Amino acid sequence: MNKLMYLTILLLVLIFTTGCGDNTSILESPSSEQNGENVLAKRIILNQIEENVPFAGTRFIPCANGGAGEDVTITGTAKLTVVEFLDGNGGYHYRLSFQTLEYGGVGQTTGDVYQGVGGKERQNLYVGPTGLPVSTNFTANYNYHGPNNNFREKFHVNLVYNTNGELTANFYSLEIDCN
Repeated sequence: MNKLMYLTILLLVLIFTTGCGDNTSILESPSSEQNGENVLAKRIILNQIEENVPFAGTRFIPCANGGAGEDVTITGTAKLTVVEFLDGNGGYHYRLSFQTLEYGGVGQTTGDVYQGVGGKERQNLYVGPTGLPVSTNFTANYNYHGPNNNFREKFHVNLVYNTNGELTANFYSLEIDCN
């Protein structure tokens, strides 16, 4: 990207993050052509949150402890972003992003120290104006680097229900890699 594009993105971020204190607002996007009609899309933001939050939990790392696996107590800090809004057609949208800033853990059996590298979860949900159609997708990606092993986990789910309530897309993927 060139410097002008970086500057434009920075200015847009500043404009949207330093807005008024009211979390409910109407954003108008430029007119667009849809089905030969001129449509002005509006969205009403219901809730918008961006916070750094601490988190803690326990993960089973199968490649730890010489391949026998062990529970690892994980702690860290993440940037949580949540946006809920209604679109110009009455549909409901929900977006969640959970991006780790730093995290790591200690094996409960061996005491080995694990460093988290990367790490992000994202979820999108759409509900049509009458309750259907509904679509959601969720992705997660985490990496734990420990002594003599690295654990990587990728997870993806996608579900789509049409206007008749029939499940038309159902995708689930889990990839675990120990090396």
